[in-house]
Amino acid sequence: MHSRNRYFPMIAYSDAGPELRALYDDVMAHFNVDFVLNYFKAQGGNIALLKGNWEKIKSVLFHGTVPRLLKEEIIYRISKQQNCRYCMYVHSKIIEDLQAKIQRLKGKDKSIGQACYLTREQEGAAELLAAMAAEKTPDTQVYCDQLLALGFSQEQVPELLAVVDLTFMINMQAKVSGIAVDEELLHKLEL
Repeated sequence: MHSRNRYFPMIAYSDAGPELRALYDDVMAHFNVDFVLNYFKAQGGNIALLKGNWEKIKSVLFHGTVPRLLKEEIIYRISKQQNCRYCMYVHSKIIEDLQAKIQRLKGKDKSIGQACYLTREQEGAAELLAAMAAEKTPDTQVYCDQLLALGFSQEQVPELLAVVDLTFMINMQAKVSGIAVDEELLHKLEL
């Protein structure tokens, strides 16, 4: 199993040492999957790099007050603009599964009022951040003010900008490593 770039050899779980397996286990637990995504396997040859990147991904995606569905939608839209096919596919699958999970929760508990799609304000934020990411030198203050006008808090604005930053990082790494979409994702991803 190799990526198309010799500098990013794919390290399978079965070939990983204890420290790398522990990182892979943490990734699988957070994404609630039973396989290691190719994105992480392509970084397995440099555990310091993987460790730092995983901490950033984990802190941006799994912490804070901005809904995860919105974060994934921002990643998907920017990945599409950047023509990062791997990230587009992975994050579209994650979005589908988050929506299905929310729908299942709504079915079990009728008091859950959150829709399984973005609110009007969240949709506006996703559009704004994708537009900002497409500009070479965006006036970030204008975009931040628009996010506040949509109802996001002063604390949420940096969290949303962190998603944009994270997206550029994962897009670049996915492109240069030459990874293919995970076989497991072609079948099913359950979050």
